[in-house]
Amino acid sequence: MNVSLPYTECYVKRSFLMGPKSFNWGKDEMIPAVLLSFKAIQGEAPLFEVYLPEYQACYDKVLQCAIFDRQIIGPTRIDLDDVAYWDCLSDDAELHIKPLRMHMKMKNPNGVMMTGDYLWTIDWRRCNVPGSQWNVWNEHKQKNFFFDEKTGVLCCGPNNRIHWFDKSLSHQPPKAPFFKVFEKTWSHENELALGKATKWNYDEDT
Repeated sequence: MNVSLPYTECYVKRSFLMGPKSFNWGKDEMIPAVLLSFKAIQGEAPLFEVYLPEYQACYDKVLQCAIFDRQIIGPTRIDLDDVAYWDCLSDDAELHIKPLRMHMKMKNPNGVMMTGDYLWTIDWRRCNVPGSQWNVWNEHKQKNFFFDEKTGVLCCGPNNRIHWFDKSLSHQPPKAPFFKVFEKTWSHENELALGKATKWNYDEDT
């Protein structure tokens, strides 16, 4: 399933356009590109199709960790697990855009804080395997995307592990939620709540 994406200019690591044996997870030459679509294959990491204007070509198998919003990046190695939380839960995905201009803040699995402005959301509609995770309330996860301000890499995270801040609507500091989230403590003062859950079920944390 391919899902068309909003027009988004970016850069792609050159080595990720040459097949898996050529991947360079560190510093690499950056090729100007435009994001075209999100490819969802159940049980596999999502892939992105990009248009490469300099080559007048489309390339349809780019990993998320190879997509950046800037041409020059630092020496920090970025792996797929740093920026994309799960494999696709279904072949049937859809894109929607939350109607607010929100700033996002989350910790990746290694405890690194990543921040940026919200781009779009990928969600799952249905799955060919009955009873699989896509429709189980405590397992279903959206993929909410943003470019990290520090590294420029394209990130995504689940809505329940992200602080969402809208300048005209959000209170500062945020209240602790009474609704179901992975962590009982959730505030800007206690950043450990972001992305540090050790239990898989919402109910176990309440």
